[in-house]
Amino acid sequence: MASTTKRKPALHTLRRPLSALLSAAFLVGTAWAATSDEEIQLTQLGTSNSGEFFLTPFRYIAPKPSAATSAENTAETQKRPTNQQRIVDLSNAGAYADAGQEGLALLAAEKPDDGLQLIIANSLAWSGRLKDATTVYQRITEEPLVDDALVGVANIQRWRGRDEVAAPIYRGVLAKNPDHIDAKNGLELAERELAPRTTIAYGTSADSSEVRSRNLAVTHRWRDDSGFRIFEIEGAAIDETVPAAEAPLREVTVRYQDVGVALRPTLELTSPTNTQNGIFGNLRLELEDDLGQIDIGRVNWGKYTGNANSLLARDTATHVGLLLKHPYAIGDLAFKTDYFNISDENTIFTTDTRLTSVIRPFGNNVKPYLGVETRQAKFTSPNYWSPSEGAGTLYGGLAGEWPWENWSTYAGVQVGLGLYGDAGTSWMLSGGAKYWITSNYALSFNLWGMTSTRASSEYRAHTANVVLEKIWR
Repeated sequence: MASTTKRKPALHTLRRPLSALLSAAFLVGTAWAATSDEEIQLTQLGTSNSGEFFLTPFRYIAPKPSAATSAENTAETQKRPTNQQRIVDLSNAGAYADAGQEGLALLAAEKPDDGLQLIIANSLAWSGRLKDATTVYQRITEEPLVDDALVGVANIQRWRGRDEVAAPIYRGVLAKNPDHIDAKNGLELAERELAPRTTIAYGTSADSSEVRSRNLAVTHRWRDDSGFRIFEIEGAAIDETVPAAEAPLREVTVRYQDVGVALRPTLELTSPTNTQNGIFGNLRLELEDDLGQIDIGRVNWGKYTGNANSLLARDTATHVGLLLKHPYAIGDLAFKTDYFNISDENTIFTTDTRLTSVIRPFGNNVKPYLGVETRQAKFTSPNYWSPSEGAGTLYGGLAGEWPWENWSTYAGVQVGLGLYGDAGTSWMLSGGAKYWITSNYALSFNLWGMTSTRASSEYRAHTANVVLEKIWR
């Protein structure tokens, strides 16, 4: 059976950790991975160095063995050669990464029956090897397994944020097999994602330097009749304070994405209504096969730093960002770098390299990861974290998600070790949940806290937010 559960990505920014989850982080579905917006929000674990760093969300939660289709049960009970039976046993034990890897080796040497190929394809999909899984699903031609394979392909499209592609596939399966449970569930999730939606988010943050922030944002998103063009408008009220100053910010943002053309361009334009900083904007281009993205834009640096002094100084910055991802047998490797040229003549350059392991020693719902991050500034500014001596951190952690029928929850823990410069020992904790009150209303909350070292002193920050979401259909 091809799982129909997926997770949302969210907007990645490079603000200080104190301003995480504010204004748009849980409102915009353009982030590390896909652009869709189903179930629990993207796990947020700030890093001690470059601000918050959003983990790639789970794109699957493998079903319990009892949920397997009758076709797979038939395949599992067949008498098989030892090498084929081992793959079935690994899948039954939940060792999907091993089952998928050994399945690919088997497929290179022989052509097993479609039942075993479905098990291999599902194991690849549930361990995040989506491209390989798609190839194996497309090899399946026997009824009724072909319907399960088509649902698997549709699930992968949906996990990649291509709900407009997935929905017709689900409908095609249901036209032939109206009782296909996975196709029904997948279509419900895809149609919910494609429907217009309004979100209201309120967030607060604070840190040990007495920087405070409150944010309220209302966002409405919809698509045209084709489903390929996405429109969004957002109004936000942001209040940043420091002990001696307060800086209110009011702004309107419009976003447009065309997922039906090459590079799936996303354009974002933001106009502050109570300042004279002009228009801010960003262009995002997505690489093929979810292998990365490029960002180019002009940002409100005071908003990104979460510091009232920087906001009052009307600091702006030009930004160039690059994200590259590649799946390997041992896990997903991601590299992200951002360069900011700030109007106060400073520059900030950050990198973050992370490996998310396919090994699941704490169960399939918990991801271990390991990474290295760096941050470098031209000079040190009192208005935002800008280590002229640089900062480098080695970090690792665990992030887990647990879905139920109407609930999704997540929790994460991360520890860091300073490698050089203005970096020291750090820890982060995060958690949250999303509850679908009805099929059209959802409520979620998110909490996050961290402790690290900056300028040889302890630095602490925490955030909290709540989001109400309404689906219009």
